[in-house]
Amino acid sequence: MPIHAERRGRYWFGQAPFASDGVRGYLWLSGGVGEIDGRATVEFYLDEAGYQRNAKRMLDAWRKTGPGFVGLHGGLAYSFSQRHALTLELRFVQMLAATAQGVP
Repeated sequence: MPIHAERRGRYWFGQAPFASDGVRGYLWLSGGVGEIDGRATVEFYLDEAGYQRNAKRMLDAWRKTGPGFVGLHGGLAYSFSQRHALTLELRFVQMLAATAQGVP
């Protein structure tokens, strides 16, 4: 898929989370379209005789997931000014149709 399009919504905890410096938490929901392609190297044998001789071969196996996804993210932000903060975030993504889970 040549594009990645995403819609996001974020909720910041507290009555006035941007009014002062310090730690603030948030939750973030997202959804959209996109693919994630994964690759793993697998070992295989051509036949039973190859297995008995331990004649392993290697092959790259690919898997496409998507084209849709939903995500749940949560995190903490440490604000050192009203416009700047450092964030620590944990993300979980569920790919739809060709399913897979991920923590990007």
